[in-house]
Amino acid sequence: MASGLMIGVESSDEAARAVLLDGGTIRASVAHTAPAGAGRVADLLGELVQLAPEAGQARGVAVATTFFETALAQRVGLARVGCVRLTESDDDAVPPLFGWPADLLAQVDGGHALLRGGCGHDGTRTDGPTSGQLAEVGARLTADGARAFAVTAVFAPVDATAEREAGLALQALFPDIPVALSHSLGTIGLLDRENTTVLNAALLPLATRATADLDAEVSAVLPGVRPYLTRPDGTVMELPFASLFPVFTVGSVGAARLRGAARQAGYAVCLVAEVVAGQRRVAVVRDGEPTWSPHGRTVAGVRTALPSLEMAAVEGGEHGWALAARSTGVGEAPWVAAHEGVGMPVAASQEVAWAVAIGAASTRIAGLVDRIVPGGRQRDGQVVEQARGLASQQALLAGAVEDSISVLDVEEIPLAYVPGDLVRLRVRAMGELP
Repeated sequence: MASGLMIGVESSDEAARAVLLDGGTIRASVAHTAPAGAGRVADLLGELVQLAPEAGQARGVAVATTFFETALAQRVGLARVGCVRLTESDDDAVPPLFGWPADLLAQVDGGHALLRGGCGHDGTRTDGPTSGQLAEVGARLTADGARAFAVTAVFAPVDATAEREAGLALQALFPDIPVALSHSLGTIGLLDRENTTVLNAALLPLATRATADLDAEVSAVLPGVRPYLTRPDGTVMELPFASLFPVFTVGSVGAARLRGAARQAGYAVCLVAEVVAGQRRVAVVRDGEPTWSPHGRTVAGVRTALPSLEMAAVEGGEHGWALAARSTGVGEAPWVAAHEGVGMPVAASQEVAWAVAIGAASTRIAGLVDRIVPGGRQRDGQVVEQARGLASQQALLAGAVEDSISVLDVEEIPLAYVPGDLVRLRVRAMGELP
């Protein structure tokens, strides 16, 4: 494979575009103004190969898509989910799916069960459900129409044993029903993590079909070139991984647009202006990637644990842009446009239509560990090293080249809002595509 070549694809509700990127240079590009649909990726790639036969030697095809976001927003193709919550009490005050939009609830709700299990904030385990209890619950939920299970245990980021055991038992009892586990999808907050897990479970049957279709489309046009789906954090997933975690694609098109706009303009740090739903906003790009808010993202009217971009709203004219720039803390950084006609005072020269596809092609593969561990004197000296190793292993499993993987970030955040001396440990490893 030619190591410098990478194909980026935008497959969104707005349009379908593809670029062949060689380092920072566009070698060829193809655009369809209609929104992406079935077979459109194959059409784009076929035209790209006609323009540039060397596309067949690319390292991969990274696709930034709104497919799963659209399914959630339009309530199309979603599976009913049986929600299993493991907690210290079988009488929680807030039931699963509380506060969901009624129309989404009508599509997704496959019933729920509250069972004892999980652990305390200090990792002390509560006895989990028996196989017989899970069999009874699974039979009831599937009889009510559930075609996927979502298992969420209290404090699962501290110790995910209860979730794993319940998930394995359900998978053995109901082998045709996919299972989503919350510890892979969120942090310590129970309700947002549970919501994320249910949304992911609702997408699983659709994701199985969609990733298989994408694999077939790419293989038909570019045999031997590996397809990926992008994530919002500047990384990509191989299709088998994406088929298990389709909710990780949410927000990836918006993030790719900001990344691609900055890359086109040639800035590692800049202010990026865009227009979303008629609202002008400013984002900060640092080290080539958008910055992220500590608050979760609302998806399809549901609060989730998924990350949201840190944006500043722009009110008024030029004065509004100046205020928004100052609020970001990098007010002297250069400006870049991510959309046509944003009306900002100064813009770098670029073709913003290709920003998403360029951003998709400018990605790597990551592994992330996000867990709760004892802090202070209770800290086991091996905990951080174990987390570093696990993050690297996750990057490897997601498809990164082993000898290219390195740990980029280690964050230790004390948790003041839960009892005990606990720390949220976030470790991110990154590696190159094969």
